[in-house]
Amino acid sequence: MENKSLLYPCASAARRVISLDGMWRFEFDPESNGMDAGWGVGLPKPISMPVPASFCDFFTDKESREYCGDFWYETDFFVPGEWSGKDVAIRFGSVTHRARVFVNGVEVVNHEGGFLPFDANVTEIVRYNQYNKLTVLANNELNEYMLPAGQTNTLSNGKKVAAPYFDFYNYAGIHRPVKLLALPKERVLDFEVTHRLVDGGAEVDYTVTTNGSHDVTVEVLDGTTKVAEASGKTGTLKITNAKLWNVHAAYLYNFVIRITDGHAVIDEYFDKIGIRTFEVKDGHFLLNGKPVYLRGFGKHEDSDIRGRGLDLATVKRDYELMKWIGANCFRTSHYPYAEEIYQMADEEGFLIIDEVPAVGFMQSTANFLAANQGNGRQQGFFEKETTPALLKNHKAALTDMIDRDKNHPSVIAW
Repeated sequence: MENKSLLYPCASAARRVISLDGMWRFEFDPESNGMDAGWGVGLPKPISMPVPASFCDFFTDKESREYCGDFWYETDFFVPGEWSGKDVAIRFGSVTHRARVFVNGVEVVNHEGGFLPFDANVTEIVRYNQYNKLTVLANNELNEYMLPAGQTNTLSNGKKVAAPYFDFYNYAGIHRPVKLLALPKERVLDFEVTHRLVDGGAEVDYTVTTNGSHDVTVEVLDGTTKVAEASGKTGTLKITNAKLWNVHAAYLYNFVIRITDGHAVIDEYFDKIGIRTFEVKDGHFLLNGKPVYLRGFGKHEDSDIRGRGLDLATVKRDYELMKWIGANCFRTSHYPYAEEIYQMADEEGFLIIDEVPAVGFMQSTANFLAANQGNGRQQGFFEKETTPALLKNHKAALTDMIDRDKNHPSVIAW
């Protein structure tokens, strides 16, 4: 998309969202012949594969479960004729670890990194009031310039084998929801809020980024009751008797951004905000100025059958277990989780330490131990020719994670 936006998709007076999740078609491409053979316009011998999910644990044979290399997904989607005149985009919550996306055989986006969203503007490529073909060429090979780091070995029979430098399974696939979006040409691209507590109330400083010049208005609603409003792309919302967001006592306000032309609404975007402050001071974590002790876990997204694919039932069960055991915090080891997990943390009042996949930056466990104990040869991981590309990917992952998650009241650290 020309104006990349990591905003979570919402339907509104100006926006439409259709889920593309379901059973897709899937095929391994061990010889990487698919591009030359025209798989971008049709897979020759596909099987069915659910999206979102990892492909790995659906197979019972070792070769398929541990497959390393290129693999393809394909589905068909319908674009309503009434979307003509809007920007049409396709948004992936994540594809692990890299993806090239084709619509009707035309490549629309190429993305590196398996744990953050990306989108593609397909306005000029889709056919309206018709079915269109969406194809994804994905790849799960590991190397030393990506996050998480590892390498890919090729056996004498030509089979590729993943050799992770990290300590979790190399699940791969379309792991998070895929959405078809209709967006107004002039729209909200991003927003940011920061909070200050003042005399029983709160002040919310906001910044809205758009791709146009029309007026912007912002409203804060307590349920359906408006408690603050402001106009302009930057400003301060003053809320009296503010209900604060707290651990296990979350309170969320509805946040509405509109771009208007007179009385006409050009764009409308909805989100939720939790009013809270967080700081580290004198050896304490302070939430709303009061000490909070962090109790919790480094987690993973993995679950039975669907691997690292988003599964809301598992997410719900995890939160109930964390509440049962007395936890109030978790770290997203070792990658940014699905956005829906943060939304539930916002609702449930959990604190999150957010993390990019900066893991495996060592050749082996032995080198790691030697480095820690100071009694062995240390591998100079950051002295390799791969370091500049690794640094670029690391910075891109950090930037996108912060852009995506900065407004969640649950997120307290990067």
